[in-house]
Order: sequence, then C-alpha cells, then structure tokens
Amino acid sequence: MDLDRALKGFMSKRVRKYSQGDLEVISDAVRALNLSDDFIVCKDYVTDPHHQIHIHSTMIVAARKFPGSIDRGLEPYPIHRFFKSLSAWRKTSVR
Repeated sequence: MDLDRALKGFMSKRVRKYSQGDLEVISDAVRALNLSDDFIVCKDYVTDPHHQIHIHSTMIVAARKFPGSIDRGLEPYPIHRFFKSLSAWRKTSVR
C-alpha cells in the first residue's frame, strides 16, 4: 500500500499521532532511500517489503544512511544502524 495509507493505518492503532514535521521527515527519508511506494503495516512499525526502513512511532531506523540520520553502529539493530528520532522520542537511560 502507499506510504500515506500505511501511516494512517499504523496511526489508527496508536494513541500518539505523527506531527506534520514527522510526516515530512518520514517522506524525506523514504524519498532519499529511493523506496517504492509499497509499504506494510506491522505490529510495531511500517516497513517496505525488503525491510530497508522501519518507521516506528518515535523513530526511523534504516539499513542505509538518509538525511539527518546518525550511524549508531551495530548495536542495537545491526541491519538498521541508521537512526533518526521523531518528535515523540524520549531518551531514556538504563542503569
């Protein structure tokens, strides 16, 4: 399904909704990664058929670098090492 429809379906199951700024960041990331407009809604994220990007409610992780992303290395997601927080992201520390 197209990105807008997938995001609407994903948001309909969540309390938090994406802000307009988040939607622009998501669209920019998808465009930069040259992904086709074919997305799947999973339980905790939206992804493309080849799992190059996972769009969660608070962050985007991807297999390749995209504008504004940071390379977190192999931890915690070895395949999806490029990360960009969205507006609902809350940094937590684990002791």
